[in-house]
Amino acid sequence: MPKPDGARIVLTDTSGQIQVDSLLPDEGPRAEPSELGVVSTVFATGRPQVSDLYAGPVTRDYLVAVDVPVEVDGRVAYALTMAFTPSVFTPVLDNRRGPSESGRAIVVDRNGLILARSSNVGEFVGRRVGFASLAAVGRGGGVFKTTAQDGRPILAANAPIPATGWSTLAASRLDMMEAAMLRSIASAAAFGTAAFLLGMVSAAWYARRIEGPMPALAGAPGTMVHVWAAPGAQGVLFDLAHGTSAVMCPAFDAAA
Repeated sequence: MPKPDGARIVLTDTSGQIQVDSLLPDEGPRAEPSELGVVSTVFATGRPQVSDLYAGPVTRDYLVAVDVPVEVDGRVAYALTMAFTPSVFTPVLDNRRGPSESGRAIVVDRNGLILARSSNVGEFVGRRVGFASLAAVGRGGGVFKTTAQDGRPILAANAPIPATGWSTLAASRLDMMEAAMLRSIASAAAFGTAAFLLGMVSAAWYARRIEGPMPALAGAPGTMVHVWAAPGAQGVLFDLAHGTSAVMCPAFDAAA
């Protein structure tokens, strides 16, 4: 599976030094080591994490990131980060807003900021959802009533996305059929889980593309590198002595 268009891949070591950056030439200069920041959690826990919505430091475009630990000889030696625009979720959401023309599907982060939306995405990404929606997200799931910007009553539901802190919201006009709303809710919840797994699998997939620089980074012959992957997804095991990789499935049990 190809990485999302425009995605940036960064490999960071425990000192905060960037060893690989997909936006720079292989032999290009690297910035001085800096504070680990959010990836420090990956080194501390050995588990992957998903960011909230943030503005890129250069373009100021809205981005989200998946951070995956990379193990060398049984210890977390690197953090592999894939940063991409949340627009990659829009086509998926558009197919999961339910049969009603008034239906909407939305993904929000831990702060209640809109990551993706099934329509008018450019207008709404980065905005915080309304109070009623924010309160519902805080309760962890369920059906609730709220009001649209034009004053019309809306029936909505939310479902948390496992292990991310994100939530999906599905909404439709209150006067629409209940069955249509329920189908929309179910579809939005399914998208949430799929989106999370997509990020993890994409990061693991791209790890195979950086196996060339890995031997120089790790140094010692025979060093083995394991990249964590989502439950049921393919993991990647690098043999740095020979510059080869093997696919392991499932990777979750070995990494847990």
